[in-house]
Amino acid sequence: MISLIDAVLRAKFNCIQFPYKLNFALTFKCNSRCKTCNIWAKKHPPEMNLQEIYSFFVKNKFLWINLTGGEIFLRKDLERVLKIILQTQKKLVLFNFTSNCSLPEEMYRVLKPFSDKFKGKIKATFSVDSYNERNDLIRGMPNGWENTLKAYGLLNRIKNISIFFGTTLSKYNLSDVKLIYPMLKERIPKLRFNQMHLNIAGNSPHYYGVSNQDNYENYENIINFYLKNRCKSLNPVHFVGTRFLAYSKRFIQTKEYPLRICSAITESIYIDPYGSVYPCISFDHKLGNLKETNFELKKILRKQKKSRIFSRCPKCWTSCEAYCSIMREFPL
Repeated sequence: MISLIDAVLRAKFNCIQFPYKLNFALTFKCNSRCKTCNIWAKKHPPEMNLQEIYSFFVKNKFLWINLTGGEIFLRKDLERVLKIILQTQKKLVLFNFTSNCSLPEEMYRVLKPFSDKFKGKIKATFSVDSYNERNDLIRGMPNGWENTLKAYGLLNRIKNISIFFGTTLSKYNLSDVKLIYPMLKERIPKLRFNQMHLNIAGNSPHYYGVSNQDNYENYENIINFYLKNRCKSLNPVHFVGTRFLAYSKRFIQTKEYPLRICSAITESIYIDPYGSVYPCISFDHKLGNLKETNFELKKILRKQKKSRIFSRCPKCWTSCEAYCSIMREFPL
């Protein structure tokens, strides 16, 4: 954790030379049909294979890795990908992933041995956008709600995994969001509200395949509900999550990025399943492809002039990048 604090401090004083967080979409294959996302509709050219993934991780080191998709557990070689991460990322502090929980038994089978060997913190986010059949309708997946609860029961047995429930706030679930926690609480009596995460549906042509999300009407009421129900805590993850919600209010009010500096490119980077590099999951500006630089990310980043790139920034606000920006803003 000291290495992560050091990276945040170096970012704060503009002394950071390489992103410490990687947002890696391991696959675009997905068995959900979410109303806020068209990843499932993408064509599927060959994704980075194990040798390419190994070459990338051997040459690029991170303190924080976020694996996302698509649905990462649809990759048959996920277990071997995690072994590569264990083998090459010796300074890794945080590892997190998002899942639709469609394959609960596979999740447990793959994650149990990884958790036993990984010395850092593992954070799992289970995607839920409503409750019961309403969740399954919005996310386009039969039995999605029940599978999520089953996955919780299985992964909760693994000591090193902290489980959160992530909801994407959109026009499709505005009337449902306040009921998600009590409905989960009925089935998971020990669940705490601090395990509930809220994100805002965003536009992303190159990632979500969506560019026409709504205008955030009535979102502020839901965000206030989340802020009111979160318990005070000195836990750094909780603190950053609370600040993310508070800044989310400012974002939907102004439609402008709510902090002074965005962490994209300098502190975090997004890579798609084909090796293409982008500043973040929302900014549809391809910086290059790893296969063109022998998987050396520095060669791609070295060519970029951030001020010129961000003159075209779409002004997004997502937790994938915002958490780094919020940590940079911590007072000394």
